Amino acid sequence: MNAAKLFLLPWWGAPTLTRGLIGGLLAILMLIFIVVAATGRLGAREMYGAWCFIDLLAWALLMPNALVLARDARALRLPALERDAVLSLIVYAVALIVVPGLLIPPPASLTSVQTLLSFALFAAVPLAYMCLPGYLAAFIIVGWLILNQLSPNLAAVANMMNFTVWAAPMLLVLLLAIAWSWRRTVRGAIAAASHSAPMVLKLRMSAWKGSDKADIAQVRQRPDWLRAQPDLRRCGPEFPQQSLRVVLGGLFLPQRWTSRLRTWLWAVLWSSLFVAFMMLQAWSRHPQTGWLWRAGLFATLAWGIGFGASMVALISVLRLGRVWQNVTGELPLLALLPGLGARGDLLRAMLAPPLYTQLPLLALSLICALSLHLRPAALAFVLLTQVGAIAFVVVFVLLIAGGKLPNKWLVSVLGCAGFVLVSVSLFVPTLSDASTIRLPAGNLADWLIAGWLALGAILFCLGLRGWRGLVQRPHPFLPNGT
Repeated sequence: MNAAKLFLLPWWGAPTLTRGLIGGLLAILMLIFIVVAATGRLGAREMYGAWCFIDLLAWALLMPNALVLARDARALRLPALERDAVLSLIVYAVALIVVPGLLIPPPASLTSVQTLLSFALFAAVPLAYMCLPGYLAAFIIVGWLILNQLSPNLAAVANMMNFTVWAAPMLLVLLLAIAWSWRRTVRGAIAAASHSAPMVLKLRMSAWKGSDKADIAQVRQRPDWLRAQPDLRRCGPEFPQQSLRVVLGGLFLPQRWTSRLRTWLWAVLWSSLFVAFMMLQAWSRHPQTGWLWRAGLFATLAWGIGFGASMVALISVLRLGRVWQNVTGELPLLALLPGLGARGDLLRAMLAPPLYTQLPLLALSLICALSLHLRPAALAFVLLTQVGAIAFVVVFVLLIAGGKLPNKWLVSVLGCAGFVLVSVSLFVPTLSDASTIRLPAGNLADWLIAGWLALGAILFCLGLRGWRGLVQRPHPFLPNGT
């Protein structure tokens, strides 16, 4: 197989929607990197950090698909394809690690060999996390947090001790772990729902498309106290909205207050651990109590709430998309049950749960932004991330119910553009003044305004299209197709 086909192999192993999202995101990031680097606005340290981030995303989102492809090739008795899946990783290692390591000038505190070694680490860590079982992958996250806390500045570690002394053995251990897990997954026929399955299979099972079998297997793996306890009161023909939510399931399922409280407390517990690690890292850099509480805590909360709102929107839309593609089998049930076809009841059942979750997040985001004493423009950018998540839910609910979903590539481009806008709108205004960052044809604030206006105009047109489709549709429970 030639080099071009080896480049395409990880893309072939990715699901269709994921392929578009990953491709669009990496293309946008690399284009921004090339354009900004060509203007000479990035120093060696900034170019090094930006490429480490791109490297990490590529090896976390794209390269693990080669493992899935090799596993399927082994099951189909295609030894050449199984071998090419391994070769594709070597080709990408040369393209994303060796070539940038030779072209990008190293920071002042690192040598060329240390820069190349650090690029390899930023590739090996996410690949190991995705290839290892969950109970082992957790050690990688904990180790990264501890290392990040003990060494807030990688350059300081390189000056304090030979970076190669500890980075090279760490890279070797990660590569051996990847090889062990790869051989075990490909030749062991491990089920995706088992506890020993690699993370890439577990995430693949529950990500964009699922099945009743996969959903049931995931629910069975949860402890009893984490399983949702549905509230079936006020259900039946007299309460169509509540009945619709029961059939939609997932985030839309009406639960008892004790069940919902346990779910929220579990989410808050894990979020609190992340916030605590981030605050410890902030304290190591700025050991000032006032700064820690004002900037460290509230900035971290604002970031977490912003991305949390985006995840709620994404999970809601993906769940509804699965139902209307008739993946999970609820759509025929909705069509057969009497009294559930009213469009008003349907829209309220689809919109109420995610919006009831988004509105408190919007209020918390406003409190955090006000506590940071942000300028009006920065405050507006932070709140736009919440408003954008709400608009995303409303528009795609109309598109799904109206049977007017756009092309998957357009959805991928919108998702990537939204991710970039949310990330920049959260990080930059809370850390600096966006109006002082100069870019071609204006400053960063001007580009953010233009981006949000363009995204809002596209979402408005798509929402209008979905509303017209819903009005013209003879029955709301017709499948949309895959």
